[in-house]
Amino acid sequence: MAELTSSGCCAPAAPTAEAGDDVREVVRERYAAAARAAGSGGGCCSSVSNVVISNCVINLAADKDLVFAEAARVLKAGGRLAVSDVIADAGMDDATRADMAAWTGCIAGALTREEYEGGLRAVGFDDVEITATHRVHEHAASATIRARKTAA
Repeated sequence: MAELTSSGCCAPAAPTAEAGDDVREVVRERYAAAARAAGSGGGCCSSVSNVVISNCVINLAADKDLVFAEAARVLKAGGRLAVSDVIADAGMDDATRADMAAWTGCIAGALTREEYEGGLRAVGFDDVEITATHRVHEHAASATIRARKTAA
């Protein structure tokens, strides 16, 4: 189960199906408290994680620079980022970028390889590796992104 510290830090653990509604409600409350602390600028859990993982959701974030900054903030020096996401071709047209179906399909909000790398480096990541794995759209590919937070 998740543990909430006095600073609002939440170390999550997904409850199992056997855990029941009581446990799921406690976890929901703790996630909400951690989100409130993080949103208030309270500094929830800085430099506590060895790794941050994400499976194809950064492309859906409205403020990707904030996502990168938060990942860097919670990682210990030398910590790793391991992400699967969509990367856009540099020449993605405006019509695709404006298409709501392309947004909900994880295409229109995707960063280019250069934007992704630049965003990560701007908040203190190095050893950035972006490897396209397969095409998911005529203007985008799935990719594995790895980076390391610069050691202190």
